[in-house]
Amino acid sequence: LYLLTFWKFKMKFKTFLSLFFLGIMVLIIFVGGFGAYRVLNTEEFHYYPEFRGFIENKNYIGLVFYLFFHYFTIGLSNLMSVFKVFPSILSFQMGLTYVMPLLTALPGTQYTLDMQIKNALGQSYKGGGTIPTFLGEAYANFGWVGVILIPMLSVLILNAFRKKFIRNSNIKNKLIYVYLVIWISTGQLSGYAATNIMSFVNIAVLIMYSMYV
Repeated sequence: LYLLTFWKFKMKFKTFLSLFFLGIMVLIIFVGGFGAYRVLNTEEFHYYPEFRGFIENKNYIGLVFYLFFHYFTIGLSNLMSVFKVFPSILSFQMGLTYVMPLLTALPGTQYTLDMQIKNALGQSYKGGGTIPTFLGEAYANFGWVGVILIPMLSVLILNAFRKKFIRNSNIKNKLIYVYLVIWISTGQLSGYAATNIMSFVNIAVLIMYSMYV
């Protein structure tokens, strides 16, 4: 990152370091702080052994840092869970999970990938399912072939949209591209379409906005 910014934007190394550490601190405060707020305001969490010491000693800063580093281990842990489930417990989905959130709108019960993993592992915690991560979602669908091909396809598709929507384009198309970048970025942990239908709804709204507004 520094080499790219140095050659292209002539950023000084001191400025880069300042921005880097500022970014890390903002990330810790945002991620760890939000998690700590959730723990402190959910009475059930007060009895969890991993949180009890921080709460009893009023070590809230320690809780923030603990949760920050804990969140960064969730992705790896969940990815290992996906390898455990597929294909020994569940069969490879062959692309079905990428449209499963749409199918949940149909009558009856259809489980998204995160809920399938949670049920297969026999997990019973409250809330949603076990998010598979971007690579875990690819593996759950196509095995190791998906782990290689899905990232490559993602880059090719994003680059195609960049060429179409960014160069000599209007602000509406640029918004669609920005949303796709955000969707792919946040999907690194949750997966592209592993949890709910809102990603599809957001894209539909953006396309309609681009076409008719």
